[in-house]
Amino acid sequence: AYSFSHWVHEAAFEPEGRLYDFCKKTCLRLDETRMRGPLSTFEHITKAALFGCLNCGDCTLEKLAFLCPQSRCAKYLLNGPCGGSHKGWCEVYPGRKQCLYVLAYDRLKPYGLTKEKFKSGFIPPRDWSLNNTSSWVNFYRGFDNFAKSEDSSDTCTKK
Repeated sequence: AYSFSHWVHEAAFEPEGRLYDFCKKTCLRLDETRMRGPLSTFEHITKAALFGCLNCGDCTLEKLAFLCPQSRCAKYLLNGPCGGSHKGWCEVYPGRKQCLYVLAYDRLKPYGLTKEKFKSGFIPPRDWSLNNTSSWVNFYRGFDNFAKSEDSSDTCTKK
């Protein structure tokens, strides 16, 4: 799951990606037509099925090993575990739900990416004004967390 998601992200959301220009132009054009709703619905259905997306409009999937903190963390934390987790379990749902950050670490470890991802900088708080909007459009317009993050020059920079 991680390698496929990473490949798609690199192709569509990194400026040097093969599909970046096409995806950016397509999303921005559709957003200005009657296709805005269907585009947003398609994005949400796809991401809900693959990642448990809650349609926040300010997606951080790439930064957290393609695990959604809005649906997987009881406290919606973006920058590390809350400190209440115990032996890898969520403090809110002990024994029932693993900590998002333990899951992300375990997912990244085989790829040798734990240090790179977890030390790459601060993820800004979720922008609640983007709720129920297309995170793809928000990304390409520079409205989302990538445009506001400290390390935006290292990943997902805008053209």
